[in-house]
Amino acid sequence: MEHEFIRRDDDAERFEQVAADFCAQRSCDYRFLATFRQYQGAYSATVRRDLSFLVRRGSAAVALVYLPLEERDGLLSVTIGGGYVPAPVTDDTPAERAAFGEIWTLARNAGAAKLAFHACGATHDWSWNRLRAYGFIDTSTLDAVIKLSTDERLLWQELRKSYKALINKFSNANGYRTSVIDAGNPDEAAHEHYRQLHAKAAGRVTRDKASFDAQFRMLREGHATLLNLHGPEGLLGCAYFLHHGRSVDYFSMADDPALATRRLPISHVLIWAAVRHFGAKGFGLLRLSPPAGFTPVEGFGDYAEIKALAVAHFKHGMASRTTTMFRGIRYFDERAFARDADVFRMAVMQALKPSQCNPA
Repeated sequence: MEHEFIRRDDDAERFEQVAADFCAQRSCDYRFLATFRQYQGAYSATVRRDLSFLVRRGSAAVALVYLPLEERDGLLSVTIGGGYVPAPVTDDTPAERAAFGEIWTLARNAGAAKLAFHACGATHDWSWNRLRAYGFIDTSTLDAVIKLSTDERLLWQELRKSYKALINKFSNANGYRTSVIDAGNPDEAAHEHYRQLHAKAAGRVTRDKASFDAQFRMLREGHATLLNLHGPEGLLGCAYFLHHGRSVDYFSMADDPALATRRLPISHVLIWAAVRHFGAKGFGLLRLSPPAGFTPVEGFGDYAEIKALAVAHFKHGMASRTTTMFRGIRYFDERAFARDADVFRMAVMQALKPSQCNPA
């Protein structure tokens, strides 16, 4: 039976309706939800077109492809914010082949210089990097994940020893408490406080308010959760999580820079609070997300500065397991490859300096 394509460019309303049903039936990663795609559109002002499509065979949708086309430094690419896009969703090999065939056609006709895809642990049950079968250069990276199905007492034992006292001291004790904002109590004022703290922590407004509005819509829809740490001084920090199906992603952290000298363990407390909260709700996996590597350069397109390595070191102490996040890049234009190769060369040269060392 032949495949047909439902292209968002041709009929956005039909595409979104079928895509929503497809995601609901398969518990797809939150990245494929319409609200998150709206967030990404607001986050990346460089997106020029949305070439997303579904593959249909008979009356059933058998694959979903998110295909944003953005322009950066004069070149078009299937990326978002210059980074990776979720790989096509399907568990059907003929549909997968049809999807990649259509991707080549759309990308080439649009003038894309490269494609960059990554697998989503909650959606892609891959034992190997399937992108390699379609001509992608393997640029996989490491991720840190916490298996929430593990008994909480065992997870506590696996925490780095120095973290336990910090968590005990600041978790709902000594004037400190955590709070949860989700679809059950969608507090818009609290969400706005998070947005303001995000800008304060960064020292500037880093993205448009429309992206935070999209996050709040995801929260109202049951696909996002905001955890806050409060103390005698007021709101100390926030951690944001996105989820769909049985998997949760640690999305962002914002804390008050005015309290930086006190070195409060805000991340430690909120991540552990998330382990307990989402574990109790029946979620199976908490992805702490890259960076999760150990050295400044771990592969082509896989780089980390000293600060990012310190963050990775923290994640590895939170009862997590190190796993591979499959990624890949396919080039259509030598200029795009030349640019990325130059970044790789510079990263390796920088890593050769004595100051670039593992914080562990």
